[in-house]
Amino acid sequence: MARTKSPPAALDTRPQALAAFARRIPGLFSASVEEEIHAHMGATISEAVLQAGINYETVVKPRIERLRAHHPEAVTTTAFLDLMRRIEPSTLLGFRGRKPLLVRLTAELLREVNVETEADLRLWLARDESQERLKRLSGIGDKTIDYFRMLCGIRTCAIDVHVLRFIEAAGVVVTGYADAKTVVTRAAELLLIDPATFDHCIWETMKRRPEAL
Repeated sequence: MARTKSPPAALDTRPQALAAFARRIPGLFSASVEEEIHAHMGATISEAVLQAGINYETVVKPRIERLRAHHPEAVTTTAFLDLMRRIEPSTLLGFRGRKPLLVRLTAELLREVNVETEADLRLWLARDESQERLKRLSGIGDKTIDYFRMLCGIRTCAIDVHVLRFIEAAGVVVTGYADAKTVVTRAAELLLIDPATFDHCIWETMKRRPEAL
């Protein structure tokens, strides 16, 4: 990603360019947007941590669905931690590597600050210091924070490789995660949709038929 200086907001024409590009893509806005809230903290924590750099449809989604189906009791952070005491996170999630440990560490942090439900998480994440505390865990960055925000009902966007490729296809240059998020958010405003909906429409288009670009 190019590291050029972003123009001042008042002079930045990139959101207009991205919005105009999106309007030209047939069927871009036809993707259905489902409610993201799990009401199951085990699923919320696991999905947010596992998703980074992993195929969602083939790897993350089936594991989250299995967790919810087999362990409906893990609806709070404390209940999820109790479950991980009985079943090792790697076995519980069917996933090797460090991410199952990060799932447990994240759950421990959230319980420490009395975040037991998605409603608690939404309020807690509204504070900048909370987001910074989460990012002190190795493996959690800006995208995972935004993913957590989406999963607890905050209408935002999480910039991933699909969105970055869409931005590039539009001929728009961004300087990093925060800059890309700003451009996508402002483009969504111009399109009269919320950032989460625009993010989802881009993601679905790039996943299923990138050749349409």
